[in-house]
Amino acid sequence: MFDGKQTNEPYDCIATNPDKRCNIEFETGSSTKKGSVEVFCRCSLDPLGSDKGFCESVIGTDIYAKAVSAKKLLYEQSECHTLDREDMRAHRDTCGIGAWTDEWRFAVDKQFNVTHWPYVQDSNVYHCVRKFFADSYVNESLDSALFGVRFVTLAAVIATLATSAF
Repeated sequence: MFDGKQTNEPYDCIATNPDKRCNIEFETGSSTKKGSVEVFCRCSLDPLGSDKGFCESVIGTDIYAKAVSAKKLLYEQSECHTLDREDMRAHRDTCGIGAWTDEWRFAVDKQFNVTHWPYVQDSNVYHCVRKFFADSYVNESLDSALFGVRFVTLAAVIATLATSAF
């Protein structure tokens, strides 16, 4: 829900007023009680719609549940050290689910989409940010030597996208 109106996937909103927030309702497991959380409306970096935004989180939605299920599968099949639990690169190693499996790629993609929800809604923005955000499949698949080069240029890409939107 945004500004008193029901919003459905992709949970769009108008990102011009920081005081207006998205209200996401979700099932709590109890048949009589629903939970809710308020999250910010974030700019989508879409150069054609400067006020276009999306709710920054999709917690409690089916999209979020699929991302959690994919990550749970990795955890269940992993023998990696607990300190590597959140390291998706470790899960592609021999202690984890293994390199280049569909399950690993699906988990990385779903986690990326949930984490960066406002930026994956526009195809052009998505294809740009996935090249530079460290937790994208593109970068999780790279050897660590290339990781630093891409991460350093992240600020330049965001600045370019932000200035082209205005």
